[in-house]
Amino acid sequence: MRHLNMTSLGLLALTFAAGLSIASPAAAMTQLDWSNEVLFRWDAGELVRTYSLEADNVDLTISISASSPNPGMGQGSFASWDGLSASPPGACVSVVSPNKDGAPAPSLYRTDRFGTGLDLGVVFDPAANSDQAVLINLKFTELHSGATGRAKAVATFKFEISDIDWSHGGNDCFQLAIQGWRRDQVVITANHGATSVPVSAFTLSPKVGSPTFAIGPPNTATAIGNATSGAESNADDNGTLIVSFGATFVTEVQISYNEAGFSNSGVIPNNNPGYRGIGILGGNTTLPVELMEFTIE
Repeated sequence: MRHLNMTSLGLLALTFAAGLSIASPAAAMTQLDWSNEVLFRWDAGELVRTYSLEADNVDLTISISASSPNPGMGQGSFASWDGLSASPPGACVSVVSPNKDGAPAPSLYRTDRFGTGLDLGVVFDPAANSDQAVLINLKFTELHSGATGRAKAVATFKFEISDIDWSHGGNDCFQLAIQGWRRDQVVITANHGATSVPVSAFTLSPKVGSPTFAIGPPNTATAIGNATSGAESNADDNGTLIVSFGATFVTEVQISYNEAGFSNSGVIPNNNPGYRGIGILGGNTTLPVELMEFTIE
């Protein structure tokens, strides 16, 4: 469960955490809870939604898109799947991504493939012979102003990205044609204010001690693996990354989700990498996000 609360110092706190309760000596709470279909609805396949967090006087807009493919290549697509391999081929239940991801699935949530917590699952099948990226934007603005509203600063923002790993490719009930291996990579960038001043004072760290990815440069996490070897995390937390801004103020964060293994040449070419998927804003994040009463001029 995700909570927003106001502390006695006048700071507003937002926690992106499944199953977490933060006690406060002060006022009312607003929950950012993916299990709440009324207040925090996300229709399968939806690419943008704004949540107005009334008690905390701020809007959060989540928007998801794909970069343009290489010239002359076809456009990739956000995948339709149920997260389960089945026999015979083609037996999957069609569910469009992005979708809510968590246990139990598919009875309550659409899938349960990314980390151990309830999150927003994003699955994308890039165009063949292209290195298309998925772009996920998190934007904080004044209450009821939406994505185009005036920026509102956030301090100590901390959240999870799940399932950064390597896959050997192949096929299943979702993708009938054989696809190549893939190697996940996420690159985090952030801005502060209406003038989009870049923010670099944040850290990336693995959630567990044996991650399926390496960090470097400081804003980039890349799955460990290549055309012949690697590790998959799937529903555990070995592929979960923690993004933390500490005391740094930020109004907008972008996650670029790339195919680090793309290559249409070499001994083992990978000109048709398999579908890739991650989960965002879920898991067991333990530190709150503090929203300060701060206006960007």
